[in-house]
Amino acid sequence: MDIDCMFLTPEQPAMIEDYLKRYPNDLLTCYTNRVSHLASPQIYGGQPSDNPNILDHIKIAQERLKFPTADIITRGEISGYLMAFHKSIWDDNKFDEGIGCLAVDTYWSRRVIKQGHRIVRMNGIYVWHTYRLWKDIRDKSHLK
Repeated sequence: MDIDCMFLTPEQPAMIEDYLKRYPNDLLTCYTNRVSHLASPQIYGGQPSDNPNILDHIKIAQERLKFPTADIITRGEISGYLMAFHKSIWDDNKFDEGIGCLAVDTYWSRRVIKQGHRIVRMNGIYVWHTYRLWKDIRDKSHLK
């Protein structure tokens, strides 16, 4: 989980555990408020939110708890702000040394998919992701 992410309800960690039991061979992610447009299946509502009011985001997270379903993400890139997976997937796919921070989540998830794992969005989980809220969403200067 990225350092600029936050769980918004106390139920979320236990729900992630439940999803891991239901999808033991997959890479799990969830909805959030802000990521690159390339990761559109992860953006709640389809567009990144510039709304800084955390209470509004808590309400969304509480509403999402009512939908403990999941969807397979079959297109596009994913953002690694929150990835959950079993240790066996990590043991087979440690991050490459020297790749740096930029796009490591994209390269890693592509490799996992090639091995036959799926990317699954946990529809009941919505987390806050600051993701360059104080700058333009496309700014990557902090990753260099």
